[in-house]
Amino acid sequence: MALYNWVIQISITVLILRYVFMRKSNKALNKILIIIGTLSILIGLIGIILPILPTTPFLLLAAVCYGKSSKKLYDYLLNNPLLGEYISNYIKGKGIPFHTKLFALALLWLSIGYAALFAVQSVIVKILLFIIASGVTIHLIKIKTLRKEPEDKSNLDNDNIDKSIIYNKES
Repeated sequence: MALYNWVIQISITVLILRYVFMRKSNKALNKILIIIGTLSILIGLIGIILPILPTTPFLLLAAVCYGKSSKKLYDYLLNNPLLGEYISNYIKGKGIPFHTKLFALALLWLSIGYAALFAVQSVIVKILLFIIASGVTIHLIKIKTLRKEPEDKSNLDNDNIDKSIIYNKES
């Protein structure tokens, strides 16, 4: 929960910096926004591996920072094969793919379970870890599951297939 507060505080700071620097120099603000956006991407990448860190809020923060400072970086982020999907699916309200939910939940419970059972001595911290894991699990389950769109099967007609490719013969 403190991490989400941190993201909110950074977002508010970005808005304040934008207001302050709008009157003086857009170049200084753009550099600050690019630095904040880049740091957000780095934290988001770590969040892909560590289930304790959320990925999407940091990528959204990066998208906002890049959107206000650099169209080139913004377009690169949205078209990035690894990260762009997170942002575009969130913006479009499509949801999270089932395999991503499953992977996130498995990694979440494995890492928190290991930490609670073997790495942490305090009973209060163990209980807190399981409460956090339960809250994240409920949150992930409530998020809409992204469904694959059905493929267009009209291209699978035999009339549209080049038979020389299938039979390895030249026409």
